[in-house]
Amino acid sequence: MFANRTIVEPSRTIQVRDKVDVLIAGGGPSGTVAALAAARHGAKVLVIERFGFLGGLGTQAPLCTWPLNTSVGEAGNAIYDGIPREIVERLSKIGGCSLREDVWKKQEGAKDAGTEEKTVQNWYLFDPELLKYLLFQIVDENKVDLLLHSLCVGAIVENNCIKGVIIESKGGREAILADVFVDATADGDLSAYAGAQYDIGYRGLGGLTMPPETSWIIAGVDTDNVDPAKINEVYAEAKRTGEIVTWRKNILVNAPFLQKGLVKIFGTRILGVNMLDPASLTYAEKEQRHQMHQITNLLKKEFSAFKDARIVCSQVYVPNRGVRRIIGLKTLTEEDILKGKKYPDQVAVASNARIEIHPPNSEKITFVRSENPKDYYHIQFGCLVPSSVDNLITTGGCISSDMIACGAVNTMPNAMLLGQASGTAAALCVNTNVKPKELNVKELQNRLKEDGMFLD
Repeated sequence: MFANRTIVEPSRTIQVRDKVDVLIAGGGPSGTVAALAAARHGAKVLVIERFGFLGGLGTQAPLCTWPLNTSVGEAGNAIYDGIPREIVERLSKIGGCSLREDVWKKQEGAKDAGTEEKTVQNWYLFDPELLKYLLFQIVDENKVDLLLHSLCVGAIVENNCIKGVIIESKGGREAILADVFVDATADGDLSAYAGAQYDIGYRGLGGLTMPPETSWIIAGVDTDNVDPAKINEVYAEAKRTGEIVTWRKNILVNAPFLQKGLVKIFGTRILGVNMLDPASLTYAEKEQRHQMHQITNLLKKEFSAFKDARIVCSQVYVPNRGVRRIIGLKTLTEEDILKGKKYPDQVAVASNARIEIHPPNSEKITFVRSENPKDYYHIQFGCLVPSSVDNLITTGGCISSDMIACGAVNTMPNAMLLGQASGTAAALCVNTNVKPKELNVKELQNRLKEDGMFLD
């Protein structure tokens, strides 16, 4: 009825709230680290974040794990060098982070979420509430300005340069001006508003992305008597008989989790979601809750260890994977990762142990693995620089990559590494009055190395 109707929005004058050196859209793992890096190199930094806390998936979802399979080569945990390592160490000192060995070891009898092999690896296990608290402390120490409960809804662009962003909040509509902008929205929102070119999802599949999945925490469980392999047998039978309806072959059960009595479940999947359509997202939010409670009720019914269980924590919103991937000066590819390609203009180093692929129309998860899981690959600075906007740098899951490579770069450890690179680059652009594509990459590399980043 209204498909072809339009209105003309009246023009209006809006207040300029602030002018900064570097504006960062998004305060997730990548955006927070980018802000710290830029501030430490002398920039006046403002982070725009839609939620009331920092940390993104690290704090809005009970994932609570940073995988060590993203460490590189014989260097151990090099993935956590620089600011990411600082966050891990400071979180550990306040009791919020610890090394957890073989976190999925008890599930060796169950195939990993529909793959053809088992997953046994080490993780950093962290407390999301303490991480929220710590990130506020660190940004305050570094004099990073925050504007929470605010959403970037537009960009003011002149001659391929962003002059400012339009934000919406409870206070209304305002503008914020800056010299350099960092898109840390994960979905490439700011880049899209600024007119940057991008790809969406899988080519040939109508732009469908990797399907959203959800984790949640259950309390009141007898964690001494939880058998993940048996749980998956019961889960499979319930799916076969139609007692529950989900689109994930297996669920991951981590018990105990954080402390005795708590269990983390990773087990929903919603197919066919358009992550840029609010109606489709509304369906996904309702469906993820339905699947969560189906599975939880099944556990309570079938296992005495779960008889007093109840959901105490779940994700704030359905997560996304590979929504917009900005077209940059360079593009990270599946081949780069699996062959461990090295480049002279690298600004981040990551493990090629595996790429995690969630097909948009399947129950399975596919892990594409390198022949040498201890090898690593380089992410070039050009992957962070959009080809069509002059003073914009991207970071996290929206950098320039193919859809398969996106399954590797959008992990939290890699996002934090990219954050340090993007934030440092933004500050250097301000300090030297150059555009990102004109930045001296060797100087950027030197600064990153001085700040503790592994770039070999």
